[in-house]
Amino acid sequence: MIDALIDITRYVERSTSVTDVAKMLTLHQSIDKVFIIQLTKNGSVWEFSDIIIDEYKRDSAEKYLYRKGPSSGAGTSPAALITEPKKTVKNKLLGWFKDIKKAMKDDLSLEEIDFIVAIGDALSSAKDIIISELDSKLAELGKRTANTLLTIKLVDKNDLLLGEIPAFVKAFKILTERKYYRKYGSEAVGTTACYLCLQNRRVYGFVTDVFPFYTLDKPGFAPNLHVKDAWKLFPVCFECALSLERTKQYIDTHLAFKFYGTTYYVIPIFIRGDQSLVDTTLETLEDHRTKSVKITDLRFTDDEDELWEVMSEQDDSVAFNFLFYRDEKSSMRILKYAEDVLPSRLRQMFEVKGEVEHRGIFVGYSIPLDFSILRTITTIGRDSKDTEEFITITSMILSGRPVDRRVIMRRIVTYMERLRRDKGVSHIIRSSLPSSKGRDPVIQSMMLVEFIEALNGQNIGGSVKMTMESDQKQSREELAQAIFDAHPSFFKTSSQRAAFLLGVIVGRLIAHQHKDRGSAPFEKKLHNLRLDMKRLERIMVQVEEKLMAYQLSIHYRDLLAMISDEFIKARGESVDDDEVSFCFVLGLNQSFRFKSKKGDDTSE
Repeated sequence: MIDALIDITRYVERSTSVTDVAKMLTLHQSIDKVFIIQLTKNGSVWEFSDIIIDEYKRDSAEKYLYRKGPSSGAGTSPAALITEPKKTVKNKLLGWFKDIKKAMKDDLSLEEIDFIVAIGDALSSAKDIIISELDSKLAELGKRTANTLLTIKLVDKNDLLLGEIPAFVKAFKILTERKYYRKYGSEAVGTTACYLCLQNRRVYGFVTDVFPFYTLDKPGFAPNLHVKDAWKLFPVCFECALSLERTKQYIDTHLAFKFYGTTYYVIPIFIRGDQSLVDTTLETLEDHRTKSVKITDLRFTDDEDELWEVMSEQDDSVAFNFLFYRDEKSSMRILKYAEDVLPSRLRQMFEVKGEVEHRGIFVGYSIPLDFSILRTITTIGRDSKDTEEFITITSMILSGRPVDRRVIMRRIVTYMERLRRDKGVSHIIRSSLPSSKGRDPVIQSMMLVEFIEALNGQNIGGSVKMTMESDQKQSREELAQAIFDAHPSFFKTSSQRAAFLLGVIVGRLIAHQHKDRGSAPFEKKLHNLRLDMKRLERIMVQVEEKLMAYQLSIHYRDLLAMISDEFIKARGESVDDDEVSFCFVLGLNQSFRFKSKKGDDTSE
């Protein structure tokens, strides 16, 4: 991962030039207000005078001197985001001054220390007033505190914010540098070649906190290595550590995306490695993100800024690594790392997506094929954070590794069972094509399987398109055959075709029961949609009896004959219960296509 970041780090260094202090700052996109505590000098003593509110200005960030610190306790400067005013003032603002004399005794002059302590004393004396002022000003603004930064200004001969006061800037630099080598009660520092710049320098062991893929707070993080020797594992000098910080900020801004409850980074890997390729690729990705081009049908994820389409337009001299992760306390938990995803692979995915969305019974639904249904079926019955299978299958798809259809079908059938239990079979049965881009879980599931099958190199059929107008011109036998021809991967066997057709006729019966009596007692005979051939044969007998009772048999003689024929052909076949269960559900879902031409079965 770190090797993959080197080209980006060098690009960031080439593209912008900033001071060392600016490299240490945390730049927050969400901050909109800055609360500035003003201190004025009364003789030789500093005193609190006011709190003023200003708009956050990104180009003034160096003056605010804010760097993200620990969740509790002070950071490397007194500036902090306001959570609760009382806690922020006590723990962040005054907490920074608490041990500053001891912490800086070997690094600052006595005069500098005395000056900083005097500022801390002034703030401490006015603590209650400051907290009260913050509370009232926040209430007046009706503000969410997370978007508000607290910093300090000294009003004397010149008005100086924290980042303009030499003693505070000096302390900030020293404390920031210490974060790279002081931790867990140890110092991890040595002298050797820096991993990034290759210069022989003083190097530190806790630079991994920039990208906290692993933590060093427990024994055994590396064989035969103590925490104080962490610098030997990943030696990085101070200058390169700051460059990595900037790279992290760049990636968080331009190359980090949402993914159904998790987050992922897209890290370009440059196969040729020449500077012009790096610059051109990163600039292209930046431009798309900056312009915020919203593409709905050409996305696979829930992030409107997704760059997959733009990435697919590059040539294969660049590849992309997808790093899926979740922030957990002070570490970054890597969920999966999909390496070397070529633009040609992404192009193939978009091509197959377009083919699947516009073929067979999917025509008219206007449902975009994305990964939302994969997340749904792989997390049913699990903790909401348990996305391991979802991310694993996604990574396999991105990397071009085949996905086992049986695994997907098993998850889909479990999902259908849950839908029936929670919402009833009526939620699965369509009365017509949806008029909007409303999601249909059955159609989405079927699209996902065909998408995966096509990427696996399996035949999913030609570019057959079906519409309600074309349906009406065909007999039921012709319509059923058209569906079978359009989606051959679902109807290879007689058992699959029998299950589908039986689902169709059960769907019509349930629709009639709902219209006739406001409920559908036949739902109870469907075994929670967990079916096999014996259960299907039993349902066949029961549905015929009900159709006769409702005097509807005459309207379904053609379908009943087809089902009987397929059941006879299915004898001796090897049957996958998940496949026939889903084909039955699909028949329920598509039963609206098979209404009686005369409209005399039901017209719900």
